[in-house]
Amino acid sequence: MSYSRLGDIEQHLGHTEAALGHYQNALAITQTLAARDPENSQFQRDLSISYNKLGDIELRLGHTEAALEHHQNALRIRQTIASRAPANTRFQADLSVSYEKLGDVELRLGYSEAAFRHYQDALEIRQTLAERDPENSEFQRDLWVSYWSLAECTPAAQRRQAWQRVVRQMEAMQARGALPADDVPYLTEARRRAVE
Repeated sequence: MSYSRLGDIEQHLGHTEAALGHYQNALAITQTLAARDPENSQFQRDLSISYNKLGDIELRLGHTEAALEHHQNALRIRQTIASRAPANTRFQADLSVSYEKLGDVELRLGYSEAAFRHYQDALEIRQTLAERDPENSEFQRDLWVSYWSLAECTPAAQRRQAWQRVVRQMEAMQARGALPADDVPYLTEARRRAVE
């Protein structure tokens, strides 16, 4: 079993500090592999995943500056990978996730303009992916997640319209039977915010 998987298990069990240690060990291994073969996209992707997992766990621990640094490292790697293979939807989706995660940390730090820009970057990629494959429910879900993130940092004067856009996307998925049951409470919340 890999250190990364052990970290996932520890995190699921609520053992955040133990998860951090496993993710740090995973990072050391992925850094070594990526350094040995910098052109290997899978090694680079694994390294970016290690940075993202560390960023996520550091954020849970309240270490926002460390989380920011890890997510910035992941973003740089994913930008390189995605630029090498622009038609690879997995690499493009990974890049959108890095923009989203970086925006989340920036929003937590109070950098709302930077967060908005990164959320917008994620949205642009996700719109392209959703247009290319409109039946892909993961891409459609990622789209409403981007709309949600943008709505949370939209200026008050435009916030109602931003939440209405979230509702439209989610209702369209629901009408096609593509909205998972776990996401229905988010739709209820988005509807509430759209009329505030």
